Amino acid sequence: KIPKISRKIIVPNEPGVNFMGLLLGPRGATLKEMMERSGARIIIRGKGSVRENTQAQPHPDDNEPLHVAIDGAEESVARAVAEVEAILFDPRYREEMKNAQLNV
Repeated sequence: KIPKISRKIIVPNEPGVNFMGLLLGPRGATLKEMMERSGARIIIRGKGSVRENTQAQPHPDDNEPLHVAIDGAEESVARAVAEVEAILFDPRYREEMKNAQLNV
């Protein structure tokens, strides 16, 4: 059995940047594509990750800062981490992503 690993990446608090929107993409398409490409499970958790007035079950991570939880095989997680970090920490890549999402 392939050992599974987990990584947590805190979403930066940058005024004027909608990281949730960038990570999810139109109707969740960006997140789904990243999961398919990487083979890892990618979930957005923490404060602000769940819409208000939803019937979502509370999660232990709900009180933590907004973050991206990634788990899977080591290689898959490494691919997913690289992609998520590019969105969160590379303004040029982020701008390209945003423009691509708007042109869908």
